[in-house]
Amino acid sequence: MYLMISIYAGMTHKDFIGILEQFTQEKCQKVYYCQPDLEIPEGLTLISNDLQYQEFINVAYRCRVRLPMYMDHFGTHLQAFCDVVSKENDIEDSCSVMSNMSMEIEKMTLT
Repeated sequence: MYLMISIYAGMTHKDFIGILEQFTQEKCQKVYYCQPDLEIPEGLTLISNDLQYQEFINVAYRCRVRLPMYMDHFGTHLQAFCDVVSKENDIEDSCSVMSNMSMEIEKMTLT
């Protein structure tokens, strides 16, 4: 699933999770983003508090605000998926069948 959502540095981690849960209609267990120029699983970074959320925002703005994001849902945990991917040594093919949500982030223009 790909979503474009507006986020900004003034949001808290709790606000961010609330938006994700509203769009997905599911409870977010864990949320990750992938560091630019890195593959899954090496580039995955957990967003679990306000400090990590702010770092995510900073990275997103440096990368022209588009980053792949993933969340644990449907009882499917990303770490289990990454373990399988690592064992297969076939990251690109495996990512195409991943069941976790991906989204792009769009900078919010404040007026």
